[in-house]
Amino acid sequence: MGRYIKMIADKKQNSYAYGLGQKYDITLGKNLNLCLSSELALLATPKTQPLFIKKFMGGKLKQYRRREREVKGQGDIIVCVDESYSMKDTILWAKALAFALLDIATKGKRKFALVRFSNDIDTHLFLPGEYSKQDLITAIESFRKGGTDFEKPLKEACRLIGDDDFDNADVVFITDGECAVSHKFAEYFKAQKASGLTVCGILLGDDCGGSLTQFCDKVYRLGELGLDDIAAQMIGGRV
Repeated sequence: MGRYIKMIADKKQNSYAYGLGQKYDITLGKNLNLCLSSELALLATPKTQPLFIKKFMGGKLKQYRRREREVKGQGDIIVCVDESYSMKDTILWAKALAFALLDIATKGKRKFALVRFSNDIDTHLFLPGEYSKQDLITAIESFRKGGTDFEKPLKEACRLIGDDDFDNADVVFITDGECAVSHKFAEYFKAQKASGLTVCGILLGDDCGGSLTQFCDKVYRLGELGLDDIAAQMIGGRV
């Protein structure tokens, strides 16, 4: 978390307005459309082609990062964190990112909610100037375990927006797996998104993320990006 807090400070210090689609950073990945010409040059000779293929397969090609219309950026923040048993190896990173986003919300005097979910949910509200260090510790140390249910945390996010007046809420949904949502729920959530709700998904597992695409506007997948690259995307759009 300390590294991401420093990242927030650096982005605030060096931030300026980017146009949509403008190249503004270098990252690693496997998107050939954004690949640097120096990497494509590896295809020029048979001796260096295997190196290019190795980089491509591992998602390690140097590529441009472009400013995209992904999140509202300056609204309240709701982070839904999967705490099913399979998340035991990545839960610390997920919590670190969540509380880095809390730091952004607090400094911007925005509301923040952490929705911890597995078979059921626990919600922690962090309103500017109204939470204690113990509130943070309780949310960080808790781990639900159990199975996975995507509908309950998403319904809770909708409730927070409606009942607790989360303004221009931006939802970040972190999980490591798949969980089907019913057709009835998909239609319900589609109606909620019509009113301006945006959801950004982070997939930390090996699944394809098909169920996330049912309700997320954008999905970041571990394997296509590293953990720090994902964090940079999340932080950069909200500072």
